Amino acid sequence: MNGFKWTAAICCEPGSVPQKNEDNFYFNGLFKTIEQTNQNFIAETEFKGKGLFAVFDGIGGESYGELASNIAASLLCDHAKKILAREQKRAAKFFDEANKCICQEAEKRHVTIGTTLVMAIINKNRLKVYNLGDSRAYLLQNGKLIRLTEDHTTPPSAINRPAANALPHQRSHRLSQYLGIPEEEFIIEPHSAAMNLQAGDKILLCSDGLTDMLSEDTIKNILLMNIKPKVTVRKLVDASIAEGGKDNITALLVT
Repeated sequence: MNGFKWTAAICCEPGSVPQKNEDNFYFNGLFKTIEQTNQNFIAETEFKGKGLFAVFDGIGGESYGELASNIAASLLCDHAKKILAREQKRAAKFFDEANKCICQEAEKRHVTIGTTLVMAIINKNRLKVYNLGDSRAYLLQNGKLIRLTEDHTTPPSAINRPAANALPHQRSHRLSQYLGIPEEEFIIEPHSAAMNLQAGDKILLCSDGLTDMLSEDTIKNILLMNIKPKVTVRKLVDASIAEGGKDNITALLVT
């Protein structure tokens, strides 16, 4: 951050093992269409004052995970200007509409689908973060890495007795909060956090394809490097792939 001027970068890739990429994002105006599902994506942009960013990790059988994350990303694009103007009220409306649209698509196809969400709203030197599921947001400030999100997961020990709304994830845990929960089963309750930003801060949004492969110390050490944002996200994704890349990987950095 320099006088409320920001640089943002994103890298989104399938990883080493998956055959498809169910991750999606909203990158201050850009998101991945269904036709771009398995394309590698890396970009960098600059903005001033206000910005909106998000990462989505779709979950569902066959080709439905990417459908859920695409629905959420495209709807966020529709809501973006209003969220930046009236953050709290419009964000709540977006969560509700995205949840309903994904549920309607699931009912139409007779499947269970959903997507995680981590969203960052930047307004000059103020940051607001929301999350559902296990995609995370971190703030690197004064050399310290601060996790701003709360994982909504059911631990492995409880998988044999999951909550009615718990959705199986790719690996050992289940999600207890996500977009795609039928209203009659549960009410979505996003976790939120707010922070004042300082010069030199770095904000990282990422899917669990990154955090399952890299420790927070490794993430912090990469963020501390004096390199450009686009190089940083590339390095984060490459490090995750080097550790196995067992899931789709998205890293979105604002600095």
